[in-house]
Amino acid sequence: MKVSKRQLRRIIKEEKSKVLREQLGVDPEAASHTIFNADALYDLLGNEVNHYLDNYAGGRGEVLGVLGPEEMVEFEAALTEATRMIIAEYKS
Repeated sequence: MKVSKRQLRRIIKEEKSKVLREQLGVDPEAASHTIFNADALYDLLGNEVNHYLDNYAGGRGEVLGVLGPEEMVEFEAALTEATRMIIAEYKS
């Protein structure tokens, strides 16, 4: 069975995370929730990016299938602001 570099990184990251959670005594089920898993968040956001690229990107004069420089700036700003809003709302 072949394993890509990305798959190997994901496996290593998951195992490292599992060991750290065990050492710190964190509830493994809670710690493995999507909001704490970069790969799961990537999958969620990746689906949205793909939907955008498939349906809207060409209308802005950008190359289909990739985010242009302006779109990258807008995307990063939106992620930063969403993260800030979540932290403000849910921090203790």
